[in-house]
Amino acid sequence: MSKLLSALREVFRAIAFRDFTFERCSSAWRLGADHRAERLLVAAFSPMQLAQYRKAGHFEVVGCHTGSRYRILRSPQMNIERLDRRGWRVELLCFVPETQLPLGDVMLAQKLALELYEIDALNAANRFPVRSKARRHWSGDFPA
Repeated sequence: MSKLLSALREVFRAIAFRDFTFERCSSAWRLGADHRAERLLVAAFSPMQLAQYRKAGHFEVVGCHTGSRYRILRSPQMNIERLDRRGWRVELLCFVPETQLPLGDVMLAQKLALELYEIDALNAANRFPVRSKARRHWSGDFPA
């Protein structure tokens, strides 16, 4: 119980002094936040996304405006691939929140941004074309 109290004290002290950032929290607090973020991410998946994530460590979403398919990889940056209709990546995208958050929260924000606000997300993203030799990325048993 004393570990919990000291972690809470650390968070409240940081908030009181308006100095709260995820990276300055203790490693135990960050680990708990990572687990909670992962559970929240998985709870937001469709059955197909959950199967993809469990099998291959990534999942696909469809953009709300263009209908483009995107693959979100489990990585803190440069983790979004825009796919063509065959499942080949044609572009790498990177957009993340301004503050450091647990990876699950970042991935959930990216998922929701593409599904609900695709144009705004694309306007905010850093975009990088993919060279032809590096275009294929195995996507498990999920055909295009």
